Amino acid sequence: MTEPPRYRALFLGAGPRMHCGVGQFTRLLQETIDKLEPGAGAALTLAQTDGRIGEIWRAVGSAESVVCNFPIVAWKRVIARPLFALLFARLRRRNVILIQHEWRRSQRTPADCRQSATRQAVCVSDAPAAPRSASLLQHRSRVDHPMARLSSIPAIIAAASILLSVAARACPALIEGVPADRIKALSRGVNADGWIVDPRSAPPRGLLLELRKAGLTHIRLPVPADFVMPRFATKAEIDSRLQTVDAALKTLLALGYAVSIDLHSGQHFNALHKDDPPGAMAEMKSAWTALARVMQRYPSDRVFAELLNEPEVDAAQWQGEVRELAGFIRQLLPQTTLITGPVNWQRADSLPGFAPLDDPNVVYAIHFYDPMVFTHQAHWDRSEPLHDVVGLPYPIRADDPKVQQLREQLTALDRPKALAMVDRAIPDRGIDKWLEPAAAWQRQYSRPIIINEFGVLKAGAPRDSRLRWLAGVTAYARQQCWGWTHWEMSQGFGLADVVTGKADRDVLRALLGTR
Repeated sequence: MTEPPRYRALFLGAGPRMHCGVGQFTRLLQETIDKLEPGAGAALTLAQTDGRIGEIWRAVGSAESVVCNFPIVAWKRVIARPLFALLFARLRRRNVILIQHEWRRSQRTPADCRQSATRQAVCVSDAPAAPRSASLLQHRSRVDHPMARLSSIPAIIAAASILLSVAARACPALIEGVPADRIKALSRGVNADGWIVDPRSAPPRGLLLELRKAGLTHIRLPVPADFVMPRFATKAEIDSRLQTVDAALKTLLALGYAVSIDLHSGQHFNALHKDDPPGAMAEMKSAWTALARVMQRYPSDRVFAELLNEPEVDAAQWQGEVRELAGFIRQLLPQTTLITGPVNWQRADSLPGFAPLDDPNVVYAIHFYDPMVFTHQAHWDRSEPLHDVVGLPYPIRADDPKVQQLREQLTALDRPKALAMVDRAIPDRGIDKWLEPAAAWQRQYSRPIIINEFGVLKAGAPRDSRLRWLAGVTAYARQQCWGWTHWEMSQGFGLADVVTGKADRDVLRALLGTR
Protein backbone atom coordinates (compact mmCIF):
# COMPACT_ATOMS: atom_id res chain seq x y z
CA MET A 1 0.00 0.00 0.00
CA THR A 2 1.30 3.48 -0.82
CA GLU A 3 2.28 5.30 2.36
CA PRO A 4 0.13 8.43 2.71
CA PRO A 5 1.95 11.74 3.20
CA ARG A 6 2.05 13.17 6.71
CA TYR A 7 3.89 16.40 5.85
CA ARG A 8 3.50 19.09 3.21
CA ALA A 9 7.20 19.15 2.42
CA LEU A 10 10.40 17.20 3.11
CA PHE A 11 13.55 19.37 3.03
CA LEU A 12 16.79 17.70 1.99
CA GLY A 13 19.80 19.03 3.86
CA ALA A 14 23.25 18.22 5.13
CA GLY A 15 22.71 18.85 8.82
CA PRO A 16 25.28 20.95 10.70
CA ARG A 17 27.61 20.88 7.68
CA MET A 18 25.39 23.44 5.93
CA HIS A 19 27.38 26.35 7.35
CA CYS A 20 26.40 29.09 4.93
CA GLY A 21 24.65 30.13 1.75
CA VAL A 22 22.34 27.49 0.36
CA GLY A 23 22.30 25.64 3.67
CA GLN A 24 21.07 28.75 5.46
CA PHE A 25 18.39 29.22 2.82
CA THR A 26 17.24 25.61 3.26
CA ARG A 27 16.84 26.07 7.00
CA LEU A 28 15.08 29.42 6.61
CA LEU A 29 12.70 27.98 4.05
CA GLN A 30 11.70 25.15 6.38
CA GLU A 31 11.32 27.53 9.33
CA THR A 32 9.06 29.80 7.28
CA ILE A 33 6.79 26.94 6.24
CA ASP A 34 6.58 25.80 9.86
CA LYS A 35 5.52 29.31 10.87
CA LEU A 36 2.83 29.36 8.21
CA GLU A 37 1.59 25.89 9.12
CA PRO A 38 3.14 24.27 12.22
CA GLY A 39 4.21 20.70 11.64
CA ALA A 40 3.89 20.99 7.85
CA GLY A 41 7.57 20.35 7.13
CA ALA A 42 10.15 17.70 7.94
CA ALA A 43 13.89 17.53 7.32
CA LEU A 44 16.08 14.70 6.03
CA THR A 45 19.81 14.92 6.65
CA LEU A 46 21.95 13.44 3.89
CA ALA A 47 25.55 13.04 5.00
CA GLN A 48 28.22 10.38 5.19
CA THR A 49 26.77 9.03 8.42
CA ASP A 50 23.11 9.90 7.82
CA GLY A 51 20.55 9.04 5.17
CA ARG A 52 20.62 5.34 4.39
CA ILE A 53 18.62 4.11 1.40
CA GLY A 54 15.75 2.68 3.47
CA GLU A 55 15.53 5.83 5.54
CA ILE A 56 15.41 7.97 2.40
CA TRP A 57 12.63 5.82 0.92
CA ARG A 58 10.50 6.11 4.06
CA ALA A 59 11.11 9.82 4.50
CA VAL A 60 10.18 10.60 0.88
CA GLY A 61 6.93 8.66 1.30
CA SER A 62 6.00 10.72 4.37
CA ALA A 63 5.68 14.02 2.47
CA GLU A 64 3.66 15.48 -0.39
CA SER A 65 6.70 17.33 -1.79
CA VAL A 66 10.47 16.87 -1.71
CA VAL A 67 12.34 20.18 -1.66
CA CYS A 68 15.95 20.15 -2.80
CA ASN A 69 18.29 23.16 -2.91
CA PHE A 70 21.35 23.07 -5.18
CA PRO A 71 24.27 23.29 -4.76
CA ILE A 72 25.03 22.28 -1.16
CA VAL A 73 28.78 22.02 -0.78
CA ALA A 74 28.57 19.39 1.95
CA TRP A 75 26.96 16.99 -0.56
CA LYS A 76 30.13 16.69 -2.65
CA ARG A 77 30.98 13.33 -1.09
CA VAL A 78 27.41 12.04 -0.84
CA ILE A 79 25.88 13.38 -4.04
CA ALA A 80 24.26 10.01 -4.75
CA ARG A 81 21.97 10.37 -1.73
CA PRO A 82 20.02 13.46 -2.82
CA LEU A 83 19.80 11.95 -6.29
CA PHE A 84 18.31 8.79 -4.76
CA ALA A 85 15.85 10.97 -2.86
CA LEU A 86 14.72 12.66 -6.08
CA LEU A 87 14.45 9.30 -7.84
CA PHE A 88 12.39 7.86 -5.00
CA ALA A 89 10.14 10.92 -5.12
CA ARG A 90 9.35 10.21 -8.75
CA LEU A 91 8.77 6.52 -8.05
CA ARG A 92 6.46 7.33 -5.15
CA ARG A 93 4.61 9.98 -7.17
CA ARG A 94 5.58 12.83 -4.86
CA ASN A 95 6.14 16.42 -5.91
CA VAL A 96 9.74 17.38 -6.69
CA ILE A 97 10.71 21.00 -6.07
CA LEU A 98 14.24 22.01 -7.13
CA ILE A 99 15.69 25.38 -6.20
CA GLN A 100 18.94 26.26 -7.98
CA HIS A 101 20.95 29.16 -6.57
CA GLU A 102 23.30 31.60 -8.28
CA TRP A 103 26.89 31.90 -7.08
CA ARG A 104 28.87 35.15 -7.11
CA ARG A 105 32.32 36.22 -6.09
CA SER A 106 32.27 38.07 -2.82
CA GLN A 107 34.75 39.69 -0.46
CA ARG A 108 32.72 38.75 2.57
CA THR A 109 34.12 36.51 5.24
CA PRO A 110 32.26 33.43 6.45
CA ALA A 111 31.34 35.38 9.61
CA ASP A 112 29.84 38.18 7.52
CA CYS A 113 27.96 35.57 5.58
CA ARG A 114 26.41 34.01 8.66
CA GLN A 115 25.43 37.40 10.07
CA SER A 116 23.62 38.43 6.91
CA ALA A 117 21.98 35.10 6.18
CA THR A 118 18.73 36.03 7.86
CA ARG A 119 18.46 39.08 5.61
CA GLN A 120 19.65 37.69 2.32
CA ALA A 121 19.03 33.94 2.64
CA VAL A 122 21.75 32.90 0.15
CA CYS A 123 25.27 34.12 0.70
CA VAL A 124 28.48 32.62 -0.73
CA SER A 125 31.83 34.06 0.23
CA ASP A 126 34.32 31.82 -1.54
CA ALA A 127 32.58 30.33 -4.56
CA PRO A 128 33.70 30.75 -8.18
CA ALA A 129 31.64 32.82 -10.56
CA ALA A 130 28.59 31.16 -12.05
CA PRO A 131 25.66 32.12 -14.25
CA ARG A 132 23.88 35.24 -13.03
CA SER A 133 20.44 33.71 -13.10
CA ALA A 134 18.89 31.11 -10.90
CA SER A 135 15.81 29.10 -11.57
CA LEU A 136 13.01 27.72 -9.52
CA LEU A 137 11.60 24.61 -11.09
CA GLN A 138 8.52 22.92 -9.77
CA HIS A 139 7.60 19.55 -11.18
CA ARG A 140 4.77 17.30 -10.21
CA SER A 141 4.12 13.90 -11.66
CA ARG A 142 0.44 14.63 -12.27
CA VAL A 143 0.22 18.43 -12.53
CA ASP A 144 2.47 20.73 -14.55
CA HIS A 145 3.99 23.73 -12.80
CA PRO A 146 5.63 26.79 -14.40
CA MET A 147 9.34 27.54 -14.37
CA ALA A 148 10.26 31.04 -13.29
CA ARG A 149 13.57 32.74 -14.15
CA LEU A 150 14.96 34.80 -11.30
CA SER A 151 17.65 37.45 -11.64
CA SER A 152 18.64 38.07 -8.02
CA ILE A 153 18.77 36.58 -4.56
CA PRO A 154 15.82 38.68 -3.29
CA ALA A 155 13.81 37.30 -6.20
CA ILE A 156 14.55 33.81 -4.97
CA ILE A 157 13.10 34.78 -1.60
CA ALA A 158 9.99 36.16 -3.31
CA ALA A 159 9.63 32.95 -5.28
CA ALA A 160 10.06 30.98 -2.09
CA SER A 161 7.15 32.91 -0.58
CA ILE A 162 5.00 31.81 -3.51
CA LEU A 163 6.17 28.25 -3.00
CA LEU A 164 5.31 28.48 0.68
CA SER A 165 1.80 29.69 0.00
CA VAL A 166 1.25 26.75 -2.34
CA ALA A 167 2.80 24.25 0.07
CA ALA A 168 0.70 25.54 2.95
CA ARG A 169 -2.47 25.43 0.83
CA ALA A 170 -3.16 29.08 1.72
CA CYS A 171 -4.87 28.04 4.95
CA PRO A 172 -7.40 30.58 6.25
CA ALA A 173 -6.16 32.77 9.08
CA LEU A 174 -7.71 31.67 12.38
CA ILE A 175 -8.12 33.39 15.71
CA GLU A 176 -5.80 32.25 18.47
CA GLY A 177 -7.54 29.67 20.57
CA VAL A 178 -7.28 26.07 19.40
CA PRO A 179 -3.60 25.04 19.55
CA ALA A 180 -2.13 24.09 16.17
CA ASP A 181 -1.19 20.59 17.33
CA ARG A 182 -4.83 19.87 18.18
CA ILE A 183 -6.05 21.06 14.81
CA LYS A 184 -3.45 18.79 13.24
CA ALA A 185 -4.57 15.89 15.44
CA LEU A 186 -8.12 16.32 14.09
CA SER A 187 -6.97 16.38 10.47
CA ARG A 188 -7.70 12.76 9.44
CA GLY A 189 -10.08 10.49 11.28
CA VAL A 190 -12.90 7.96 11.39
CA ASN A 191 -15.98 7.42 13.56
CA ALA A 192 -15.98 4.33 15.78
CA ASP A 193 -19.75 3.99 15.93
CA GLY A 194 -21.21 1.17 18.02
CA TRP A 195 -18.27 0.73 20.39
CA ILE A 196 -20.03 2.23 23.43
CA VAL A 197 -23.35 0.59 22.57
CA ASP A 198 -21.77 -2.86 22.70
CA PRO A 199 -18.11 -3.32 23.69
CA ARG A 200 -18.09 -6.57 21.71
CA SER A 201 -18.43 -4.46 18.55
CA ALA A 202 -15.23 -2.55 19.30
CA PRO A 203 -13.00 -2.37 16.22
CA PRO A 204 -10.22 -4.97 16.25
CA ARG A 205 -6.91 -3.67 17.52
CA GLY A 206 -5.31 -4.80 14.27
CA LEU A 207 -7.65 -2.56 12.26
CA LEU A 208 -7.03 0.41 14.54
CA LEU A 209 -3.28 -0.13 14.25
CA GLU A 210 -3.52 -0.47 10.46
CA LEU A 211 -5.43 2.80 10.18
CA ARG A 212 -3.00 4.59 12.48
CA LYS A 213 -0.03 3.41 10.44
CA ALA A 214 -1.81 4.54 7.28
CA GLY A 215 -1.93 8.09 8.62
CA LEU A 216 -5.22 8.50 10.48
CA THR A 217 -4.86 10.66 13.58
CA HIS A 218 -8.30 10.93 15.15
CA ILE A 219 -11.13 8.70 16.33
CA ARG A 220 -14.57 10.19 16.98
CA LEU A 221 -16.24 8.11 19.69
CA PRO A 222 -20.06 8.45 19.66
CA VAL A 223 -21.55 8.02 23.15
CA PRO A 224 -25.34 7.55 22.91
CA ALA A 225 -26.99 10.23 25.04
CA ASP A 226 -29.78 7.87 26.09
CA PHE A 227 -27.17 5.58 27.69
CA VAL A 228 -25.51 8.15 29.97
CA MET A 229 -28.46 10.27 31.14
CA PRO A 230 -30.18 9.47 34.48
CA ARG A 231 -33.65 9.95 33.00
CA PHE A 232 -33.12 7.13 30.53
CA ALA A 233 -30.62 4.76 32.21
CA THR A 234 -29.93 3.37 35.67
CA LYS A 235 -26.79 4.28 37.59
CA ALA A 236 -25.40 0.79 37.00
CA GLU A 237 -26.02 1.10 33.26
CA ILE A 238 -24.39 4.53 33.15
CA ASP A 239 -21.36 3.32 35.12
CA SER A 240 -20.98 0.41 32.70
CA ARG A 241 -21.00 2.75 29.68
CA LEU A 242 -18.48 5.05 31.34
CA GLN A 243 -16.17 2.09 31.94
CA THR A 244 -16.41 1.30 28.24
CA VAL A 245 -15.55 4.90 27.39
CA ASP A 246 -12.56 4.73 29.72
CA ALA A 247 -11.34 1.46 28.19
CA ALA A 248 -11.74 2.85 24.68
CA LEU A 249 -9.73 5.95 25.57
CA LYS A 250 -6.92 3.82 26.99
CA THR A 251 -6.77 1.72 23.83
CA LEU A 252 -6.92 4.64 21.39
CA LEU A 253 -4.46 6.91 23.19
CA ALA A 254 -1.98 4.04 23.49
CA LEU A 255 -2.12 3.68 19.70
CA GLY A 256 -1.38 7.38 19.24
CA TYR A 257 -4.85 8.65 18.32
CA ALA A 258 -6.53 11.83 19.43
CA VAL A 259 -10.13 11.17 20.50
CA SER A 260 -13.27 13.28 20.47
CA ILE A 261 -16.03 12.19 22.84
CA ASP A 262 -19.30 12.82 21.01
CA LEU A 263 -22.52 13.04 23.02
CA HIS A 264 -24.68 11.45 20.35
CA SER A 265 -28.34 12.39 20.57
CA GLY A 266 -30.84 9.52 20.52
CA GLN A 267 -34.57 8.92 20.16
CA HIS A 268 -35.53 9.48 23.81
CA PHE A 269 -33.33 12.53 24.31
CA ASN A 270 -34.46 14.13 21.05
CA ALA A 271 -38.09 13.95 22.17
CA LEU A 272 -37.19 15.46 25.54
CA HIS A 273 -35.12 18.18 23.87
CA LYS A 274 -38.14 19.34 21.85
CA ASP A 275 -40.78 18.99 24.58
CA ASP A 276 -38.86 20.04 27.69
CA PRO A 277 -35.75 22.16 26.95
CA PRO A 278 -34.87 22.83 30.63
CA GLY A 279 -35.14 19.12 31.37
CA ALA A 280 -32.93 18.34 28.37
CA MET A 281 -30.32 20.85 29.56
CA ALA A 282 -30.26 19.20 32.98
CA GLU A 283 -29.69 15.80 31.36
CA MET A 284 -26.90 17.13 29.12
CA LYS A 285 -25.14 18.66 32.13
CA SER A 286 -25.48 15.41 34.06
CA ALA A 287 -24.06 13.42 31.15
CA TRP A 288 -21.11 15.77 30.73
CA THR A 289 -20.39 15.79 34.46
CA ALA A 290 -20.00 12.02 34.29
CA LEU A 291 -18.04 12.03 31.02
CA ALA A 292 -15.73 14.78 32.31
CA ARG A 293 -14.74 12.60 35.27
CA VAL A 294 -13.44 10.04 32.79
CA MET A 295 -11.81 12.56 30.46
CA GLN A 296 -9.98 14.29 33.32
CA ARG A 297 -7.76 11.20 33.65
CA TYR A 298 -6.25 11.82 30.22
CA PRO A 299 -4.24 14.61 28.54
CA SER A 300 -6.44 17.53 27.53
CA ASP A 301 -4.48 17.96 24.31
CA ARG A 302 -5.50 14.48 23.13
CA VAL A 303 -9.14 14.13 24.24
CA PHE A 304 -11.81 16.58 23.07
CA ALA A 305 -15.47 17.15 23.97
CA GLU A 306 -18.20 17.35 21.33
CA LEU A 307 -21.19 18.95 23.02
CA LEU A 308 -24.08 17.33 21.14
CA ASN A 309 -24.42 15.61 17.80
CA GLU A 310 -27.03 17.02 15.37
CA PRO A 311 -29.34 18.91 17.76
CA GLU A 312 -32.94 18.39 16.64
CA VAL A 313 -34.34 21.74 17.78
CA ASP A 314 -34.66 25.12 16.10
CA ALA A 315 -31.61 27.32 15.60
CA ALA A 316 -32.58 29.98 18.15
CA GLN A 317 -33.10 27.45 20.93
CA TRP A 318 -29.79 25.71 20.27
CA GLN A 319 -27.86 28.98 20.00
CA GLY A 320 -28.83 29.85 23.57
CA GLU A 321 -28.33 26.33 24.87
CA VAL A 322 -24.92 25.84 23.33
CA ARG A 323 -23.51 28.89 25.09
CA GLU A 324 -24.81 27.68 28.45
CA LEU A 325 -23.64 24.12 27.89
CA ALA A 326 -20.18 25.16 26.65
CA GLY A 327 -19.70 27.38 29.69
CA PHE A 328 -20.70 24.51 31.99
CA ILE A 329 -18.31 22.04 30.32
CA ARG A 330 -15.51 24.61 30.33
CA GLN A 331 -15.70 24.72 34.13
CA LEU A 332 -15.29 20.93 34.21
CA LEU A 333 -12.58 20.76 31.52
CA PRO A 334 -10.71 24.09 31.54
CA GLN A 335 -8.09 23.16 28.91
CA THR A 336 -10.09 20.82 26.68
CA THR A 337 -10.91 21.76 23.10
CA LEU A 338 -14.68 21.76 22.56
CA ILE A 339 -16.46 20.79 19.34
CA THR A 340 -19.92 21.95 18.31
CA GLY A 341 -22.02 22.74 15.28
CA PRO A 342 -25.37 24.00 14.01
CA VAL A 343 -28.82 22.42 13.84
CA ASN A 344 -30.42 20.82 10.76
CA TRP A 345 -28.13 17.78 10.70
CA GLN A 346 -25.13 20.13 11.01
CA ARG A 347 -25.27 20.86 7.30
CA ALA A 348 -22.77 23.25 5.75
CA ASP A 349 -25.58 25.57 4.68
CA SER A 350 -26.80 25.74 8.31
CA LEU A 351 -23.48 27.07 9.62
CA PRO A 352 -24.04 30.67 8.40
CA GLY A 353 -26.98 30.89 10.81
CA PHE A 354 -24.83 29.80 13.75
CA ALA A 355 -22.90 32.41 15.75
CA PRO A 356 -19.50 31.28 17.07
CA LEU A 357 -19.00 31.07 20.81
CA ASP A 358 -16.98 33.59 22.78
CA ASP A 359 -14.76 30.72 23.91
CA PRO A 360 -11.83 30.63 21.42
CA ASN A 361 -10.85 27.00 22.13
CA VAL A 362 -13.66 25.55 19.99
CA VAL A 363 -13.70 23.65 16.68
CA TYR A 364 -16.86 23.86 14.58
CA ALA A 365 -18.20 20.64 13.07
CA ILE A 366 -20.31 20.12 9.99
CA HIS A 367 -21.67 16.93 8.44
CA PHE A 368 -21.78 16.25 4.72
CA TYR A 369 -23.87 13.71 2.81
CA ASP A 370 -24.90 15.64 -0.31
CA PRO A 371 -26.39 14.73 -2.64
CA MET A 372 -28.38 12.47 -0.32
CA VAL A 373 -29.87 10.51 -3.20
CA PHE A 374 -26.34 9.35 -4.01
CA THR A 375 -24.84 8.85 -0.52
CA HIS A 376 -27.92 7.13 0.93
CA GLN A 377 -29.08 5.06 -2.05
CA ALA A 378 -30.21 1.52 -1.20
CA HIS A 379 -31.29 2.89 2.20
CA TRP A 380 -31.83 0.23 4.88
CA ASP A 381 -35.41 1.38 5.57
CA ARG A 382 -37.70 -0.12 2.93
CA SER A 383 -40.26 2.64 3.51
CA GLU A 384 -37.74 5.27 2.40
CA PRO A 385 -37.85 6.28 -1.29
CA LEU A 386 -34.04 6.08 -1.26
CA HIS A 387 -34.33 2.32 -0.74
CA ASP A 388 -35.39 2.00 -4.39
CA VAL A 389 -32.43 3.98 -5.75
CA VAL A 390 -29.58 1.62 -6.62
CA GLY A 391 -26.60 2.08 -8.91
CA LEU A 392 -26.77 5.90 -9.17
CA PRO A 393 -23.33 7.12 -10.30
CA TYR A 394 -21.45 10.20 -9.20
CA PRO A 395 -21.32 12.84 -10.54
CA ILE A 396 -24.99 12.74 -11.52
CA ARG A 397 -25.52 13.82 -15.14
CA ALA A 398 -28.69 13.66 -17.22
CA ASP A 399 -26.80 12.31 -20.24
CA ASP A 400 -25.17 9.46 -18.29
CA PRO A 401 -26.58 6.13 -19.60
CA LYS A 402 -26.61 4.73 -16.06
CA VAL A 403 -28.71 7.64 -14.83
CA GLN A 404 -31.07 7.26 -17.76
CA GLN A 405 -31.41 3.53 -17.10
CA LEU A 406 -32.15 4.11 -13.41
CA ARG A 407 -34.82 6.69 -14.26
CA GLU A 408 -36.48 4.20 -16.61
CA GLN A 409 -36.44 1.52 -13.89
CA LEU A 410 -38.00 3.82 -11.28
CA THR A 411 -40.66 4.89 -13.77
CA ALA A 412 -41.49 1.26 -14.59
CA LEU A 413 -41.67 0.37 -10.88
CA ASP A 414 -43.95 3.37 -10.22
CA ARG A 415 -41.59 4.98 -7.70
CA PRO A 416 -42.39 8.69 -8.24
CA LYS A 417 -40.79 9.90 -4.98
CA ALA A 418 -37.49 8.16 -5.70
CA LEU A 419 -37.57 9.42 -9.29
CA ALA A 420 -38.19 12.98 -8.11
CA MET A 421 -35.18 12.76 -5.78
CA VAL A 422 -32.96 11.66 -8.65
CA ASP A 423 -34.28 14.45 -10.88
CA ARG A 424 -33.72 17.11 -8.21
CA ALA A 425 -30.06 16.06 -8.01
CA ILE A 426 -29.50 16.70 -11.75
CA PRO A 427 -27.18 18.35 -12.48
CA ASP A 428 -25.06 17.85 -9.40
CA ARG A 429 -23.90 21.11 -7.82
CA GLY A 430 -20.43 19.79 -7.04
CA ILE A 431 -18.82 19.27 -3.64
CA ASP A 432 -17.28 22.74 -3.56
CA LYS A 433 -20.66 24.39 -4.08
CA TRP A 434 -22.31 22.30 -1.37
CA LEU A 435 -19.57 23.19 1.14
CA GLU A 436 -19.03 26.83 0.16
CA PRO A 437 -21.44 28.21 2.83
CA ALA A 438 -19.18 26.78 5.54
CA ALA A 439 -16.07 28.18 3.85
CA ALA A 440 -17.74 31.62 3.69
CA TRP A 441 -18.62 31.36 7.39
CA GLN A 442 -15.00 30.56 8.20
CA ARG A 443 -13.76 33.54 6.19
CA GLN A 444 -16.11 35.73 8.22
CA TYR A 445 -15.35 34.37 11.70
CA SER A 446 -11.86 32.80 11.36
CA ARG A 447 -12.77 29.68 13.34
CA PRO A 448 -11.46 26.13 12.67
CA ILE A 449 -13.80 23.67 10.94
CA ILE A 450 -13.96 19.90 10.74
CA ILE A 451 -16.21 17.69 8.60
CA ASN A 452 -16.63 15.05 11.27
CA GLU A 453 -19.26 13.00 9.45
CA PHE A 454 -19.36 12.12 5.76
CA GLY A 455 -19.68 8.89 3.84
CA VAL A 456 -21.51 6.77 1.26
CA LEU A 457 -23.58 3.66 1.91
CA LYS A 458 -21.80 0.74 0.27
CA ALA A 459 -24.93 -1.30 -0.48
CA GLY A 460 -26.09 0.53 -3.59
CA ALA A 461 -23.48 3.02 -4.77
CA PRO A 462 -21.16 2.05 -7.65
CA ARG A 463 -17.74 1.48 -6.14
CA ASP A 464 -15.84 3.84 -8.44
CA SER A 465 -18.41 6.60 -7.80
CA ARG A 466 -18.13 6.12 -4.03
CA LEU A 467 -14.36 6.41 -4.21
CA ARG A 468 -14.64 9.50 -6.41
CA TRP A 469 -17.01 11.21 -3.97
CA LEU A 470 -14.89 10.39 -0.92
CA ALA A 471 -11.75 11.64 -2.63
CA GLY A 472 -13.54 14.84 -3.60
CA VAL A 473 -14.67 15.57 -0.04
CA THR A 474 -11.26 15.12 1.55
CA ALA A 475 -9.54 17.00 -1.29
CA TYR A 476 -11.81 19.97 -0.59
CA ALA A 477 -11.13 19.65 3.15
CA ARG A 478 -7.38 19.68 2.54
CA GLN A 479 -7.74 22.70 0.27
CA GLN A 480 -9.55 24.56 3.07
CA CYS A 481 -7.25 23.12 5.77
CA TRP A 482 -10.22 21.48 7.50
CA GLY A 483 -10.06 18.24 9.38
CA TRP A 484 -12.24 15.29 8.37
CA THR A 485 -13.66 12.22 10.09
CA HIS A 486 -15.21 9.52 7.92
CA TRP A 487 -18.51 7.91 8.90
CA GLU A 488 -17.77 5.17 9.85
CA MET A 489 -15.45 2.22 10.42
CA SER A 490 -17.06 -1.19 9.96
CA GLN A 491 -20.78 -0.93 9.25
CA GLY A 492 -22.88 0.21 6.27
CA PHE A 493 -20.72 3.21 5.44
CA GLY A 494 -17.55 1.57 6.76
CA LEU A 495 -14.05 1.90 5.38
CA ALA A 496 -13.25 -1.67 6.44
CA ASP A 497 -13.78 -4.60 4.08
CA VAL A 498 -16.69 -6.69 5.38
CA VAL A 499 -15.01 -9.95 4.35
CA THR A 500 -11.43 -9.46 5.55
CA GLY A 501 -12.13 -7.02 8.37
CA LYS A 502 -9.16 -5.00 7.17
CA ALA A 503 -9.18 -1.47 5.82
CA ASP A 504 -10.31 -1.16 2.22
CA ARG A 505 -7.12 0.04 0.57
CA ASP A 506 -8.90 1.85 -2.23
CA VAL A 507 -11.06 3.75 0.25
CA LEU A 508 -7.99 4.73 2.26
CA ARG A 509 -6.24 5.94 -0.87
CA ALA A 510 -9.30 7.98 -1.80
CA LEU A 511 -9.56 9.52 1.66
CA LEU A 512 -5.85 10.28 1.97
CA GLY A 513 -5.49 11.65 -1.55
CA THR A 514 -3.07 8.99 -2.77
CA ARG A 515 -5.26 7.36 -5.47
